[in-house]
Amino acid sequence: MILGQSKTLSFQIVLQNLQGSQLSKTDFCKKLPAVDPFFCLGSKYTSSNDIACVFERAIKREQQYQQNQMGTRCVVFLDEASLPDEKRMVLKVLHQYLDECKVAFVAIANKAFDAANANRMTCIYRSLPSENDQKILAYGCLGLSDEQSIPEDLSNIIFCLCQGYRRVLESSDIPKIFHDRDFIYMLRELRFELQPSSASEPVVIDTIRPESLLHALENNFNGITSKQFEKLTEIVFHAVQEKRPDFELSLREQRNDVRRDVIRILHDSMKLESVRRRLYGRYKLIIDESDDESAVRLLFQTGIIDPHQTIVFRMSDFSDDINNELRNVEMLSTIKLCMETGKTILMVNTGRIHGSLYDVFNQNFSIMATGDTRKIFSKVAIGSKTVDVVVNDNFQCIVHINRHEFDDIPAPFLSRFQKYSLSIIDIYRIQLKRLSAEEQNLMNNVEKKMQTFIKHFGIQYIYGLNDNTLYSCLLSLIETDENRRCFITNIQQTYTILNIRTKIFIEKNPENKQQCLLRSILSKLIQIASPESIIFKLPTFEDKFAESLFQNYFHHQEHFNIENLVRELLQKPSENFEDNGSSYRITTEEHAEMNIMTTTKTIVENAAVLEEKFRAFEHDSPKRVLIVVINGQIGQQRQHLLFVRQLIDKTEFLCNKKEDNQRQEKYFIMLVHVPPQELYNQSGFPSIFLHGWDFYFFDTCTPGSAFHLQKMLQIVSSPKKQFKEPSKYILCDLNVLFDDCLWDFCTRIQIFLPQLPREMFTDENAYDFYRNQTSTTKRVECLKKILQRLTQLQEQMMNIYHEQLSKKKNSSQSPYNIIYQMSKDILCGKRLIGLVDALQLQIRASLTNFVSNLLKYLANDYGLETLSKLSAKQNNVGSTLNLIDYTSFALDDDNEQTLLGTSSSELIFRLAQVYTTFEYEKNDISLIYSAYRIIDSFHENRSYFDELCQNKNSTRSEAREELFRFLFDLLWNKLNQLCASTDEKDIQQWTYMYTFIYKYYPSDALLCSTKLVDIGNQIEFMRLSYSIFVDETIPDPTQLVTQLLKHQPRDTLRSSISNNKSSYLKILPTIINIIHEYLSNRIDNEHAGSSSLMIDFQQWILSILRTSKPRTQDDINNIFVCLDCKAADELCIRHLLVNLMAMIIKGGAKSFLWTFAFQPLAIENTFGK
Repeated sequence: MILGQSKTLSFQIVLQNLQGSQLSKTDFCKKLPAVDPFFCLGSKYTSSNDIACVFERAIKREQQYQQNQMGTRCVVFLDEASLPDEKRMVLKVLHQYLDECKVAFVAIANKAFDAANANRMTCIYRSLPSENDQKILAYGCLGLSDEQSIPEDLSNIIFCLCQGYRRVLESSDIPKIFHDRDFIYMLRELRFELQPSSASEPVVIDTIRPESLLHALENNFNGITSKQFEKLTEIVFHAVQEKRPDFELSLREQRNDVRRDVIRILHDSMKLESVRRRLYGRYKLIIDESDDESAVRLLFQTGIIDPHQTIVFRMSDFSDDINNELRNVEMLSTIKLCMETGKTILMVNTGRIHGSLYDVFNQNFSIMATGDTRKIFSKVAIGSKTVDVVVNDNFQCIVHINRHEFDDIPAPFLSRFQKYSLSIIDIYRIQLKRLSAEEQNLMNNVEKKMQTFIKHFGIQYIYGLNDNTLYSCLLSLIETDENRRCFITNIQQTYTILNIRTKIFIEKNPENKQQCLLRSILSKLIQIASPESIIFKLPTFEDKFAESLFQNYFHHQEHFNIENLVRELLQKPSENFEDNGSSYRITTEEHAEMNIMTTTKTIVENAAVLEEKFRAFEHDSPKRVLIVVINGQIGQQRQHLLFVRQLIDKTEFLCNKKEDNQRQEKYFIMLVHVPPQELYNQSGFPSIFLHGWDFYFFDTCTPGSAFHLQKMLQIVSSPKKQFKEPSKYILCDLNVLFDDCLWDFCTRIQIFLPQLPREMFTDENAYDFYRNQTSTTKRVECLKKILQRLTQLQEQMMNIYHEQLSKKKNSSQSPYNIIYQMSKDILCGKRLIGLVDALQLQIRASLTNFVSNLLKYLANDYGLETLSKLSAKQNNVGSTLNLIDYTSFALDDDNEQTLLGTSSSELIFRLAQVYTTFEYEKNDISLIYSAYRIIDSFHENRSYFDELCQNKNSTRSEAREELFRFLFDLLWNKLNQLCASTDEKDIQQWTYMYTFIYKYYPSDALLCSTKLVDIGNQIEFMRLSYSIFVDETIPDPTQLVTQLLKHQPRDTLRSSISNNKSSYLKILPTIINIIHEYLSNRIDNEHAGSSSLMIDFQQWILSILRTSKPRTQDDINNIFVCLDCKAADELCIRHLLVNLMAMIIKGGAKSFLWTFAFQPLAIENTFGK
């Protein structure tokens, strides 16, 4: 049966009439036995055991009736039988009970049963209502029974309303979320809103007013976008105007704009009288358009619900709570109490108990009246039992759902509610209209300028930025008084203890209100920007603005040390804060005077423990800061963020909103750790600046005493300054890192020297150092004691290190350029690490390599014994150091293995190494790591990795081929998409990702595998496309790639030729002609744009020829034909390429040129040998 056809009501009517021979009202019913119902409410969480328990109770009661010879039959009534999960075969439990027929059974559903159950019962199907059925239904809902006594005008309107409703259901512009129940309640509301023809006569409906119809549509056909609702209203009104052309809003109503915004609609609906609420008021379903449940807080902020009369129920998603029936029963018991006392309940993420409340949501109430006493009852299912609960007239229910969950919600559930959509943007637009014209113009200017800034800065560089972030900032600047009048807040009232230092930046020109508002929002947005993005983008701004932005981010906000943030919260606010910037960060000495034990750290484990921690913190007066640490990685604890936020809001309200509380006593921090590889793919938690929540991006939370943060800020603040002594601007304290160098050296050293007797050593520490049995800790201790006697050795080693640094090939590069380039590498995904850690790692790796090599020379051949004898002669130590050849020491920090070893992908890389080392080339090991990085960046859904790992029958080779086939298919699809869209950001991302493929190009064994040979043409074309994209001399490279893509050979052609021969060898002349024609039409100086591309094209041809086996004379002829040219300005470059290719091909695989062209790594570091 379809929705809204009064299926449950029909069963209730049967129960009211079958009361036995004495209580039944009609003679026919008196002949039938009384019915004792046993209710079972179906939902997607219903289990087979729940249904079985209801049957067992009914059978036991039926046996008692038979023993006592009572004329009563037990009936099991299964409501919403189509909702239980079909995959779990919940209804299979019915087979036994239907075969035994010990009790009667009635089930109602919105779709047919499966054949196994349908064959065991009598099935009655209710067809779709006809137009006449719908008209009769409309008359009944309006309280009209005699059609002849109805005015023709009203009859025409009713007919047109039915037609309009059908058109709404058929319209492709309106979401399919409305059902007959929405139409029925709209008619009920119209019945109450209609006017009688005369006050002295009985209530006789005269007509339906346009305003009443509009309000009824707003209440019952909402939950869609404003444009969709306008379309729906237009459909209904046009349907009525076919019979009543004058049916439209009057000019006075249009001027007064009788259309209500969602805030007013909800407010009016919540304030309905109890009589009206019973007749046409339904409970509310709030569809949240945000990703952080902002709609819940907006309900309180806009005054729609009273926080003192509303109880919020929210279920957690912890694994222990999902199947915890006890917690469900506890929540249902509390909801029952609210129903009895007339409270308003707000249900968030409570889908697991919705099935227990279907009768309540349906407002299917039973009324019991004795004298002046009147009680309303509804059924609530608790486990397998269904109990009657008293419902107070003032009870109201609001259910919250997220928009992304909307499509998965069952239609029977949706039809029971008045649906409303709440979004931050809509609320902002509503509040904006309530401002004065001058303030509206001001806010519109601020909005446009901020959108320009965001577009320039880059959405991807502001963490958690989405469509609601900017409007949350704008909305926070608008206040509403008791009379619902809105005004822009005073900028002085927006400061907190954390952002008071930004006052210098925000109020640079206090008289300019627009600038102050603009800078206030700008200051908030850069709070969630990373340091590397600020450094990368600063040069794109004007110098004065860039300097003020730098000062505000790095000096007036905290982004590097969580401890500093906590201490700022706990410090007393400065009463004499001056705008000249004299007030600055807390110093280390001030830190020492504060009690650090004021912070309690709690790691989320389960809901019960977490709630207990919050209660303990609430009642622990000395504790003022609660830090909740959450793993923000996809698939980990991120789903618990919303539950934790709601718990924080609740606790903060109890702690800080007391009437006698003059200042905020307790603070809450949610520390969400996000892996670097997930940082810039826009999958993070949204940053919504509302309801007292602030957001900050932290580069690192570990206080590093070795890192000179102020020195880094000094370098970044003066990008044009040239430093005469670069060694003075090392960003780490090398003396602090020296201990790490000793540990690294002792960890890696292996003692192969013969073990000498103790008598041959004058220094016991040297003897212990060279013993094979000595532990690493003991060896470090011995080395430290030896070096401590040489008081100047460490200083001399550091001086030599600085001297060697100055001789490096990039020593002339300024410190600023190094930091800038590292920031750029982090943003493009080349380094999966934070800025501070990346800089510290660079210095640590360079220093560690240097010191380890130096100590290796000193420790060789029992050198430490000799070194200890020189402790009294410092000059001799210096002479010893001068004898070492430092040119062979590795000081370069650009080491891929070091980078991988410190990244979060280290385990993946090690797995790839073990997985492929046995039978594949070394290059493929790095390629597997790159494949994971690329797939992780482009493909947020990690289900592919799970499927790959779960396939236990797959061999190592098959798994590897599956991985790379998925990778290249993904890159190929992305290439086709960006050619169609020509989005510059997508092209840049694709180029960045393909850089890893280009650096570690697949080996021949990998390319010739079964999975990849079928897409060999695509792989070769992507390599050529990459060369075109990275060539800056080519104008509009996407257009060129698109043209070449049209001549892409079919993969079937490759298979028909040979599995190991490229199809491009046949169409090389076509490709070269396309490139030549394209460059000729777009570059004035053709040689300037074609030379670099032709060299890359030559390399591409050679790579194709190298992988094509066997090579024939025709293949080589095709290459030389395609390079034939008659243009004078291209002749020299073509001759060069032809000669070079001829030398390489004719020389064969054993020639130097062949090795130079195809195996360059084989001759690495062989110059001069």
